[in-house]
Amino acid sequence: MKVLFATVLKPVTDTRVAEKLAPLFFPKAEVHIFGRIISFEKKFPFVFHDAGIKTRAFRSRWRAQIAFVKTLVRLNPTIVVVGAIELLWIAFCLKKILGFYLIYDIRENYRRNVRYQNIYPILSKPLLLIWIWITEALSVLFVNEYWLAEVGYEQELSFFKKKSYKIVENKFAIYHFFYSPKVPISFKEKPIITFAIVGTLSETFGTMRAIRFFEEYSRYFAARLFITGMAASKNIYEQVMKLSSQINVILNVSEIPISHGVILQTMCSSDIVMLPYMPNKSTQNCIPTKLYECLALGIPMLLSENLLWEKLIIPHSAGIFTNFLPSDVKNVHQKIIETVFYPKGFVKEAYFDHDHSFQTHIEKLLCALS
Repeated sequence: MKVLFATVLKPVTDTRVAEKLAPLFFPKAEVHIFGRIISFEKKFPFVFHDAGIKTRAFRSRWRAQIAFVKTLVRLNPTIVVVGAIELLWIAFCLKKILGFYLIYDIRENYRRNVRYQNIYPILSKPLLLIWIWITEALSVLFVNEYWLAEVGYEQELSFFKKKSYKIVENKFAIYHFFYSPKVPISFKEKPIITFAIVGTLSETFGTMRAIRFFEEYSRYFAARLFITGMAASKNIYEQVMKLSSQINVILNVSEIPISHGVILQTMCSSDIVMLPYMPNKSTQNCIPTKLYECLALGIPMLLSENLLWEKLIIPHSAGIFTNFLPSDVKNVHQKIIETVFYPKGFVKEAYFDHDHSFQTHIEKLLCALS
């Protein structure tokens, strides 16, 4: 039996697929992952297929769709898990010919992304929204089951509710990464505090305001900053480089995805991970993977104010909420010094395998289709 996971912009080693979902199918099934090929240090027991993506440009993404058609026909998989809406139409057409079991892994609320993020041209937004609405509405005719990456999607979206669906959150999966949390944590006697900004670097995720906040913080207190991640655009890349030249920072920034293992190493080498997301309706009901990773690894966080996040952070004293304004640095520093983080230890509920119900579901699915 063959299982194919497919995305477009995500690397083939993306943590959600390669470290969480795909291992649930292996070794009972032969697992293939279609996506963006990047260098990586881990050895995975899966077969990778290059989507041919070099940039976010239309021409590059069109090549990815042609490559997806060829991969589907060549492999003839039993199960196809699509994680990008632009690949759904191909899956719809070939499902009738190849007869595979189709799963749509809903990783983003595309409607909210288009409406509320400024990365899309204003004139193209209405057309994009219509195309998204039609694709999602038609999906119920072809998709066998849906996986939701966020609990919030259950309220934000409704098209999938006519079919079977599972909530599969982006919690932390160990997968060959070993780290022993040193909790509880206090910075009262710490001579220098190390902050980290990791993952995708963009305006939506608040990268620039976090750097400016750190710049002001380091004027008064001994501190250094790690920045490890992929710049979402050339403009962001140049801004990060320019601002970072003025502060005590260690950079590992690229215009292509950086492996998840490197990001985890940066997080574990820092004292506090910054999650400076800008207030935006496209992300307000989302829980970042980094948040779960910090909870699981016992790493303190400095976070944007968010009611959903507070329910996870406050019970474990896992972080400090701030508006990331430069005028708030002294208040934040005082809280950092006074707080004992993770007094009850790291958070077991933040691990991907904490709830075994989804694993049981996959086992039943494999038995039914074998």
